[in-house]
Amino acid sequence: MLPLSEGQNGPLSPKLLLPPNNLGLYRLKNFVGRTDELERLRRWLADRPVIAITGPSGAGKSTLATALAVEQATRFEEGILWISATGDTAFNFYDVVRVVEDVLATGITNQPVSTWPLLVLQQLYGFNRLVVLDELTDADPDTVDKIQAMIRMIGPGGQGRFVLIGRSIPQPLLRAVGDARLHLGGLTLTDVQAWIEQNRADYPLGPEDAPLLHQLTGGHPLVLRMVASLWHSPDWGQLIDLISVQHPDDWDARMKAIVSATLAFMQKMHPHANRLLTRCCQASGGFSVDAAAHLFWENRHPDTTLPDITRQLTRLGVLMHNPQQNRFYIHPLLQRYLSIASYPGFPPHLQRHYTLEHARYYLSVAQQYSRTPPHRWPAIDGDWGNIRKAFNFLQESLEERLERTAEEALLHFDSGDIPLLPASMDDILILLRNYALALRGYLIWRHPPEGRRWAAAGIIAARLLTDRRAEALTGLTLASLAYFHHEYATARLWFRRSLPFFRQAGDFFPVVQILKNLGMVERAMDNLEGAFQHYAEALALATQHHFVLEQSILQSLIGSLHYAQKHYEQAIEWHRKALHSLKTADHSRQSLAWQAVHYNNLGLALEAGGHYQEAIEAYNNAIPLHRQVNNKRGLSTTYGNLGAAHYQHGQLQKALKWYRRDMAIRDSLGNRLDQAAILHNMGHIALELDNLPAAADYFTRSRDLYRQFGQNDLAEEEQILLDAIRDRRVVVG
Repeated sequence: MLPLSEGQNGPLSPKLLLPPNNLGLYRLKNFVGRTDELERLRRWLADRPVIAITGPSGAGKSTLATALAVEQATRFEEGILWISATGDTAFNFYDVVRVVEDVLATGITNQPVSTWPLLVLQQLYGFNRLVVLDELTDADPDTVDKIQAMIRMIGPGGQGRFVLIGRSIPQPLLRAVGDARLHLGGLTLTDVQAWIEQNRADYPLGPEDAPLLHQLTGGHPLVLRMVASLWHSPDWGQLIDLISVQHPDDWDARMKAIVSATLAFMQKMHPHANRLLTRCCQASGGFSVDAAAHLFWENRHPDTTLPDITRQLTRLGVLMHNPQQNRFYIHPLLQRYLSIASYPGFPPHLQRHYTLEHARYYLSVAQQYSRTPPHRWPAIDGDWGNIRKAFNFLQESLEERLERTAEEALLHFDSGDIPLLPASMDDILILLRNYALALRGYLIWRHPPEGRRWAAAGIIAARLLTDRRAEALTGLTLASLAYFHHEYATARLWFRRSLPFFRQAGDFFPVVQILKNLGMVERAMDNLEGAFQHYAEALALATQHHFVLEQSILQSLIGSLHYAQKHYEQAIEWHRKALHSLKTADHSRQSLAWQAVHYNNLGLALEAGGHYQEAIEAYNNAIPLHRQVNNKRGLSTTYGNLGAAHYQHGQLQKALKWYRRDMAIRDSLGNRLDQAAILHNMGHIALELDNLPAAADYFTRSRDLYRQFGQNDLAEEEQILLDAIRDRRVVVG
């Protein structure tokens, strides 16, 4: 649990400990009231899998959801996830996957894309976790379908809960919500009085001003700050006139009028601030103080500093400041207004200039991914929306010139059909190449939906710049992405295209890795002979150049090929060679992790060859290594293998012991379908022990898990076993 930091307490619990989360606690700075609304949401959340908060922009929906999440922190002790759209695209399912990976480090993005909805579901069903989905109004239909399916499968019996937020909610999700929807209006007069008292130091208001402030703003938090900041200013009369001509119940129109008046006032009093804000509205997901200083701020007024301006904009309610991350955010309503009403006022050439500057600045942020280990990527991910926006702009600029998509252009890559581009495109090409290189690791490990298009654009940019190394490296990225998506012919093509450059350059470490990857591709395509050839060539080079870790990995891969062909003695020999090679390696975390893998693979080969006691010894050797590197998944796999080995050896009670240990880890990881498979195995052991009640319990639990996650064929198999147990009891009875 994480402490709620000083300065972000809000009016809730100042000593509250929070679970793993990515909440924007800065929203609670001016939070008051909402007692009745919180009570209603709390009541619904007790027994509903999903609730919703709707209402006009500026009503405080996100703030209320944040307050609810913080208030319920002790209940959702295993994680609170805040998910919203990134970049210029509508809310999509990758936004969900990215945040789950950032907050919970589940490894979901290493699994096939088709399994992501089921894996996300497993992280919610059996855990006390709250998921807040913000700005769902324009979510794409496929994402809506996936969210609806997860809500339906969790049901009231699951522990995970959803809070949906939007000006409106897509109809399929509203049907899932039912009557558990709160349409949020403004604060009450009493709450506005409390707001004035709380913010007395910032605004020239007293208790006597509360009725008029409430009348003008309807108590909507965003415009409360705006109107309070203009209170009795030179533009006060104009503001009153603007508001008075709006329909009294049309708060969307009223808020737009107040926004317009506030920005007009700012333009007159602080034109440099207005320019800053208009440029900032192009940021996606907020922006850092450094970005404000080096990208958005044009210091044409030496008497005014950036901190002065940001303080004024924050007081006006135009900017929100997150002191923990030192980032600023523009309210979505203001961002939409500025993007439509102000930013188009810049000439097209200036807009393009600003967008290029955006891309140049965020390249330095993107490059942090290549210098930072993956477990620290969440610290960079606050700017993922800005990076994504920049890369998309560069890619679309290239495709506009090519008059086809980058992936289509690659089909003509060797035919000379890619035209030379004018020198004015050089900046775009250089940035594209550099983004593709900077994000190689991110694309391979996190698999954003644009990954293959970005890699294709990077390859074309590198070719047009005659940068053969960048072309080869980005080709490897595209090959890895194709392999991940089971497009093996494409993966083989791009591994082969990249290989000659590194051979000619005498850069043998990537040569070894490419040959290894080609072997893996051939194996996936059931060409075992081709896989042997690539592994053998790679092994010879790794041995020659003393790449010890790669040498051991290749020996293990050759052992696995023998295992696949049921040549168990040869497999045992190669896995032992792999372990022997690592005896001369360092004791790094990576080396220890691979030793554990090799022992596990050796155990499988020994077990398949009938050497059960030796297999058990190999598995036991893997256990302390998995623990040293804190590899829970590897430890779980080894526990399961020990259960299977003891079962084959006729040691049923020991098999149950290891399966129970495996179950405990799978439970902590949220691998519910793996738990179902283990329960199935335990059911068979109970049958052999003639313990029919225990067998029935294991098979029932397994069946229910399979049903819960839509695996109906497997659930039916468990039901057949349960029917057989019932019939056997009848006969015995």
